[in-house]
Amino acid sequence: MSKELVIKPTVSKSELDDFLSSLKGVTFLNIDPKLVSGKHFKTIFESEEADVLICKTIDDLKKAELSGRVSGYFKKVLSNDDITEIAQAAESGSDIVVVEAFDWKIIPLENIPIRSFIEHYQQNPEPEPAPKRGIQRLNILWS
Repeated sequence: MSKELVIKPTVSKSELDDFLSSLKGVTFLNIDPKLVSGKHFKTIFESEEADVLICKTIDDLKKAELSGRVSGYFKKVLSNDDITEIAQAAESGSDIVVVEAFDWKIIPLENIPIRSFIEHYQQNPEPEPAPKRGIQRLNILWS
């Protein structure tokens, strides 16, 4: 799994060029592609012109996937209920999930990718191992 830093510039349009020239090692921007046309950045935005199309609904995400577009899903986390929707987006084939959270205490975001694996395990638990019979060897080491 590769990790990319995505920057969402919040500066004014008049300050944008200076801001972009100060970025080192950043390739992805969450910005309208029209604002950075001709520059060497990939864009993630809610626009067909963007390199990665951001969808706000699961249905839009599925449509983008069917068309072969590299797509992502955006969700603002306000409560634990939003986490289920984020997990659905990840399971629906989203290439990227953009999460905006104002209160990081709501849920540890590192738990989102493994949630589907936990649910799968809970629905399909491993069988208990058969008890061992007979004589077993026990090795004891001293130092």
